[in-house]
Amino acid sequence: MQRLKRMNEDAWAYLAKLDPGCWTKSKFSHYPKLDNITNNMTEVWNAKIVYYRGKPILTMLEELKCYIMRRMAQHKKALSMYTSIVAPVQQKRMEAIMKDTKHWTSQWTGHNARQVFEVQMHNKKLGVHLGISCVHAMAAIAKRGDRADTYVHKWLKMDAFRATYGHSISPVNSKEYWEKSGEISSIPPKIKRPIGRPVKRRRRDPVEDRTEGNKAKKTFQVTCGKCGETGHNAKTCKEAPKAGTNPKGKVKGKSKKNSTATQEEVQLSQSAPVAELDMCDNMLRI
Repeated sequence: MQRLKRMNEDAWAYLAKLDPGCWTKSKFSHYPKLDNITNNMTEVWNAKIVYYRGKPILTMLEELKCYIMRRMAQHKKALSMYTSIVAPVQQKRMEAIMKDTKHWTSQWTGHNARQVFEVQMHNKKLGVHLGISCVHAMAAIAKRGDRADTYVHKWLKMDAFRATYGHSISPVNSKEYWEKSGEISSIPPKIKRPIGRPVKRRRRDPVEDRTEGNKAKKTFQVTCGKCGETGHNAKTCKEAPKAGTNPKGKVKGKSKKNSTATQEEVQLSQSAPVAELDMCDNMLRI
């Protein structure tokens, strides 16, 4: 904690407020015999049943039963030829720790049962109780001349592993060999087809509702030709018509204005100046 305080005082203050029994390994109970606190077993199981879990319920359970049966038979066969006292995984771990014990020297403290030693490497010293949890205790066991596997907890020995695989899964006969109970067998419910054609609507992704870049969403508003308001048309309008419109929503005098404008354009085109006409004739002659 003092080293942590020198590195990061905020982190030290945060951990100082918590109960050490909740986060530091030195305060944990010695009852658990393994330091594996992950959910690896669940993840491995989920990965193994990917092929089976998409099948109908009875087929899935039957194939899972056969899978577990095969696995247990394979493990039993491998364990029957294993001769060590410690389980295979713990045996490999113990052998890896034993390679590092040559760097440590141990000294008996005078404990009556010779269970407490002091181990040292260069300027580092540590008092340990015998066990296989660390390299320091393994160095003390080597100092005593004892076998390290005799200090392993019974839960990690082969007797516990053989007890785990001591049972077996009973076989299950197929349906034609089942005993007749005389009861009415269950039938699936009737499937009623809904009226109309089946319509499968695609669920829109939330990203599709957003506008892309600076493009705004196009909107269209209906304008009433009767009252001039937006949101409805002349057929559904309940307001009184405004001046210049009829009840049907058509603007009065619109065609008349267009015809008047056409006549004025014709008159203007026919009343062109004579001087301009003479100039055009001269240019054509040239």
